[in-house]
Amino acid sequence: MSQTHGYSLECRKLCKTFNINNKTVRVVDEFSYVFQSGKLYVLKGSSGSGKSTLLSLLSLIQECECGEIYLSNQRVDNLDEHEKQLLLLKKFGIVFQDSNLLTGLTVYDNIILASACENSLCPEQIASRAKENMMLLGLEEISGSYPMQISGGERQRSGIARAIMNNPAVLICDEPISSLDEDNAGIIIRFLTDYCHRENKIVIISCHSSAFDDQADAIIHMGGAEL
Repeated sequence: MSQTHGYSLECRKLCKTFNINNKTVRVVDEFSYVFQSGKLYVLKGSSGSGKSTLLSLLSLIQECECGEIYLSNQRVDNLDEHEKQLLLLKKFGIVFQDSNLLTGLTVYDNIILASACENSLCPEQIASRAKENMMLLGLEEISGSYPMQISGGERQRSGIARAIMNNPAVLICDEPISSLDEDNAGIIIRFLTDYCHRENKIVIISCHSSAFDDQADAIIHMGGAEL
C-alpha cells in the first residue's frame, strides 16, 4: 500500500465569498500554500473562518472564484466535471464530519463502494484492501453491520477506511473528531498521523480544538474578511 512517489498540492491566491447577514464575506482570502507528501497539516480557526470552505475548494467540490490549484504541477481546478470526478476517485480521499455513510449499505459495502465505481481494481484486490483497512481501523467485527447499528466512532472510522481505499495522494478530513469521545478521537488521531507519515501522504485536517496540534507538521490559521 505504501507510495514512495511524492506529491504536492499547491494553492495560488484562492478566493471564495459568501453573503452572510447581508454582508459580503470573503471566507477564503487569497490563500496560497504548498502542501507536501508525508506531512500532516491542521487548519485552525473559529466558526466561519473558512476551514471547511478551503477544504471543499481543495477537494474540487466547490469552485474557487479566483486562484489556481495544482496537483504536482498539473492544474486541476479548471478541469471539466468528468475529469474532476476521475481525479477525485484516483487521487483524493475525503473524510466528512458526519461520515456520510449510506444507511442502506453495510459497513463493508460502504467501504468498497468508491473502489467498485472507480473500476481499476479487480474484486479480489478490492476485498483484500478493504480487509486490510478494516483491520487497521478495528472494524472487522462490524463489517456486516449497518451504519445505524454502530457507534459514532465506528462510523467515522468506517468513513476513513472508505476514503483511503483507492490509495489517495491527498486525504482531506473535515472535523473528523468533533463529535467523538476522547477514546475514539485518540484512535483516529493516531491512525491519521501514522498513515500520513508511513504512507507518504498529504493529510489536511480541519479541527477547532488542539487535539492534532502535537502531531501536526504545520498549523495553518484561517480567518475570513468582510468586504
